Amino acid sequence: MIFAGCDLGIVSAQAALVKDEEIVALETIPYKNLPRQAAKEVMEKALKKAGLSWSQIDYCIATGHGKRAVPHADGFVHEMGCLQRAVQEINPRIRTVIDVGGHTLQAFAINEKGGISENVSLHRCVTGTGLYLEVIARALGMSLEDILEASLTSEEPLMVTSQCVVLAESEVISRVNEGNDPKDIFAGVVRFAAVRIGSMARKVPIRREVAFVGGMAKNAAIRNHLEESLKVAFAGLAGIDPQAVSAYGAALFAKEKYLSISKKEWPEP
Repeated sequence: MIFAGCDLGIVSAQAALVKDEEIVALETIPYKNLPRQAAKEVMEKALKKAGLSWSQIDYCIATGHGKRAVPHADGFVHEMGCLQRAVQEINPRIRTVIDVGGHTLQAFAINEKGGISENVSLHRCVTGTGLYLEVIARALGMSLEDILEASLTSEEPLMVTSQCVVLAESEVISRVNEGNDPKDIFAGVVRFAAVRIGSMARKVPIRREVAFVGGMAKNAAIRNHLEESLKVAFAGLAGIDPQAVSAYGAALFAKEKYLSISKKEWPEP
């Protein structure tokens, strides 16, 4: 039996397919088109990778900011719940989860029973998210990938102090006009973003093991600064793309929901 999860965010879409106890496909795509189309495209990529067809999906759960736009969803689960379900499957010793994506900034603690005990979410400000870094990269006239790579070689990071992305963009442009090296400017931006993420994460108990998930977890510079700031080494995710963890959790929920429905329909002996 095939169970699917779709995580539709603000700037990317993720899909996961689970068969029995195994992941058979994980996919993630950036998108700038209609959310419904992105949800369809990412699932089609996952199905193609697994050698499956749409008709073979038994149940699908959607999550993320755009979950209601997923046309093939049989149900919906909050993204924090999907993350909690996934990390407990990956590593039941994980006690703190930090999730930072294109527009997501949240953290939560997991108790000994595997439930969420405390959580914090910041939705009104993009500082520290992937969108924040993309805006600053555009202000520097470079792609995010190129400026991130260049910033890793910076020996004199210039701290940016404006929390508002509009003011930070203006501050960055001023520093460029002063003749500062873009890689030093962006290195400071990355450090500031890590400080912002760390400040948010400390609002819940930082208990080992700690998982860092979401698209920003793939950013080596952010990851390194955050580990140093929080004095932790982030737990491994068993080779699972940190950006697709929520989709994986949704697929696990799809399996559980389908089996619970099936049991209710079984005739009495």
